[in-house]
Amino acid sequence: MIEDIKDFPGIPKNIGTKKVIENEKVIVVYGEIFENNFLINVVFLISKKAPTGSHFLLREISYQNEIIWKYVDEKNEKDNLSRLIFIEEFNRYFVVVIRDNFLLRLTPVTEMVKKIPVFKDMVKKIPVFKDGEIIFFGKIKANLSAKIKKTIARELNLAPIYSIEENKYWAKLKKLKEKKEDLKIAEERKGKETKAREKIIKKTEINSRRQIDVVFNDNKKYYGIPVTDEEWMLLSHDSFAILVESYDRETNTFTNPLEAFRIEKSISGKCSKKFLKTNEEKKESIDIPIPVFEILEEIDFEINDDIISIAIIEKKDLAVAKNFLGDGEYLGIIASENKYQVLKKEKDEFLTIGELEPIDL
Repeated sequence: MIEDIKDFPGIPKNIGTKKVIENEKVIVVYGEIFENNFLINVVFLISKKAPTGSHFLLREISYQNEIIWKYVDEKNEKDNLSRLIFIEEFNRYFVVVIRDNFLLRLTPVTEMVKKIPVFKDMVKKIPVFKDGEIIFFGKIKANLSAKIKKTIARELNLAPIYSIEENKYWAKLKKLKEKKEDLKIAEERKGKETKAREKIIKKTEINSRRQIDVVFNDNKKYYGIPVTDEEWMLLSHDSFAILVESYDRETNTFTNPLEAFRIEKSISGKCSKKFLKTNEEKKESIDIPIPVFEILEEIDFEINDDIISIAIIEKKDLAVAKNFLGDGEYLGIIASENKYQVLKKEKDEFLTIGELEPIDL
């Protein structure tokens, strides 16, 4: 005789066991549950020939000796199975019908209780939500039954077969999600297009500004298009620029010129400052010799699928020139006839790129 509820696979643990009857063919368990404060009786059974791991199957639900649900083999198929499932997510019991490892139908126990005449008027007065619990009345709607069926099928490791109405619900939900996704993509595209237009307008405005000339603190005059730190990268290749603290487009006035340089852009669009001159504040005159080196010429080389203009100097000037270069900048020295040794500064050291020939375009 089976004595412990844990020995009843397939029977919800919340069900109280009243009695167990066993014969040579089956084991029958009679139990009870409280649903909406009403005591409901249930009957489960399992065949003694059932394979190991089989579950008890629900056969009958009754109230006050009146059967309100009974297992019916509708298509006379032996693999039509019914179970009573308790799902915490929905806080309700459901009778589920299973065939060929597919979950076909489900009915909440509350729906069955309403079939008894004494409950009909009472159920109509119950609100949809009460104390945070879902109370079913009337026909369970497709959107809710579809979600519950999906949850139960997942718990039982089954594939759900949805009704026509449930499939319509999932199709509508999918269409709604796709519509929202399309709207999101359209809004993102519109935002990108707007930013691109604004950038083009801004770029056109910056490149059409009148050039200014200023005298830096080294008493030399420099000229170029006035730009702020957020604007200079929008200038066209080979443009001369004067970096200023602020610029008024209407009056073509500016404040505090900081730098003078020429714009250089690679084929990939990378922007850099060439021949940079900084407008440093005048300081007390100190007699410190300033090291100088001579740029012999500037030659174009192909490096990493890019065309880079590189200053050529004498080998003896490398140590001095290194102090004037930033990381990632190049220098070249004559290696042999029509070949140059190209160097790149990395972390205060020169790395040899190789002996290269100038490109001939």
